[in-house]
Amino acid sequence: MSSVQEVVDSAHNIGSSANQLRMRLQQAIDRLNSSYARLSVLARGSRSGTEALGHVKLAQGALSDAVRQIADLEDSLEDFIVDVQK
Repeated sequence: MSSVQEVVDSAHNIGSSANQLRMRLQQAIDRLNSSYARLSVLARGSRSGTEALGHVKLAQGALSDAVRQIADLEDSLEDFIVDVQK
């Protein structure tokens, strides 16, 4: 049987990994935003370029959703840690 401290430590480790992942995803979103701006200038009038821009927007949305979900996970882990230590 795991001790409460082992469970808390595991929750902290998960939270730390989640935080690192969330930061990397945010960096990817920032890079996509920059790429989107450059590509939008080059893609004017191009069917394939417009299609590529649509996919970039979809990727941005998916990554943003992932960032929100990970932030929710971090909040839940913090709540869990507080509750388990009572």
